[in-house]
Amino acid sequence: MIFDKEFLRKIKFQLIDDEKTIHKVIKCPHCNTNLEIYEVITSPARIPQGIEVPELNEIGYWIYKCKKCNKFLKIKVNNPDLLKYSYGYSEFYGFFIDDSYFEFKDGISLDSIVEVKEELVDNKIFKISDLQEYNFKEFSLYFCENCNEKLEGKIYDKLKDKKSIIYKEYYNYVNWSLAHSGPSPRYVIIKLNIKCNCGNKFHAFLYEKYKENVNINLEDSLLLVNVTNSLPLDKVIQGVFTKTEIMNWLYKLLIRWNFLFNKVYLVSPFVGHQFLKNDRVVATWTKIFKFLDPNKSTIIVRRNQLTNFKKSYNEINDIKYEDLEKFKIDSKFINTSKSKGNFHAKFFCGIKDGRCEVMSGSSNLVEGVSYEVINFNTFYNNDIFFDKYLKPLELDMSFNNEESGYSLLFEEDEEFKITPNSEIMNRECFKIIFGSDC
Repeated sequence: MIFDKEFLRKIKFQLIDDEKTIHKVIKCPHCNTNLEIYEVITSPARIPQGIEVPELNEIGYWIYKCKKCNKFLKIKVNNPDLLKYSYGYSEFYGFFIDDSYFEFKDGISLDSIVEVKEELVDNKIFKISDLQEYNFKEFSLYFCENCNEKLEGKIYDKLKDKKSIIYKEYYNYVNWSLAHSGPSPRYVIIKLNIKCNCGNKFHAFLYEKYKENVNINLEDSLLLVNVTNSLPLDKVIQGVFTKTEIMNWLYKLLIRWNFLFNKVYLVSPFVGHQFLKNDRVVATWTKIFKFLDPNKSTIIVRRNQLTNFKKSYNEINDIKYEDLEKFKIDSKFINTSKSKGNFHAKFFCGIKDGRCEVMSGSSNLVEGVSYEVINFNTFYNNDIFFDKYLKPLELDMSFNNEESGYSLLFEEDEEFKITPNSEIMNRECFKIIFGSDC
């Protein structure tokens, strides 16, 4: 099937590929203020009928008004017609691609507007909008309590088997949502029924952020958050294991805590170790960043660790860390990390009203083949957890308890179809996903 440009422009919004978004920071040519641009890129998409819709990416000008000096500016970008859908913009003033495709407000003239001359493209080393993929093949966290069989491989196989059905229902919901007004869901939650070889049954819950377009890959983007009726985590994470095993368990716990908990602390004197080369220092930090929610997470380290990160970053990059700070696209985690000089404690935790989960032991934040001690505990009394873990280090337990909005639940028992019970309030997600264990 051949699609003409006019038709593709009408459906361009649905072809947005979040993974290809280009984050630029520009300097206002009038007052030198930093302004952020999230340049949108499209990708081909295959719809349920098996038809592939091609991408459409066009260069043009985006018109914007600086919030500080209130003067207009223009910047050359990909798909300026889509920037009005990109986050960070409260007002739309205009765009120009060609003589047949432009739009301006308030009598604006493109020729009279000053063009941006200074910009910096974020190299995405600190991109934190999307989490890493969940590793279903290694470092299992969920086991059958009856026979100790690993469950994550079974969950992944079930997901692959059902993904076309789930995608079809997701696609139908997105198209329905685009035709109606109202707020979108925050997350998509998938509930799968899993049966062990011994006959034991489980419910596996997976999630990802809701995306109002058809470019989704459920097999790789869904994150496992809990498996009901599985072996308790304090019986899995207990004993002596390699640093690599411990860190990969932590990545999976962070995926769980990001979704279900309100506050996350990573307390470790060191990130990496003193013999790591510069590229490995940066890679160790940035891999951790990709599993953290910046609105919930705080890293506590020794004072020299933050300086060491910036020094290592400068050694391996043409754009220096100070330039990123200048354009305000440096790491939010480095900026908000707390440094202390008198501690050797190592623990990582997720905190919520009425439940705190903590993994603690002898291991710093670093992968490796050497062995460390690690344990997992659950506290159902926040005051006890605070007194035993946070108070000695002068850390607080304040967090935003706001859980407004709703998410979309696709259940295997309902053949993943949308029902009156599919839209669930976010404040109910914790109870639904933890079941009788909460």
